Amino acid sequence: MNTTPSFSVTSREVLFDDTFLRAPFHANYDVSPDGSHFLFLKATQEAQVMVVYNWISEMRSKMSGKQQK
Repeated sequence: MNTTPSFSVTSREVLFDDTFLRAPFHANYDVSPDGSHFLFLKATQEAQVMVVYNWISEMRSKMSGKQQK
């Protein structure tokens, strides 16, 4: 990498040899706060969607130790 006279990439290194999802509008990865771990969304053949209604109330009841009916 060069920074003078302007920034330019002079070489690249593959860090992960696999297929991960790419999206045009948001990142499909995250880095841990300390920078020591990565989390990637990986492409699969299966797609599952789970919709949870009223999840905030359920979460609050579980955190308080009460079971919701």
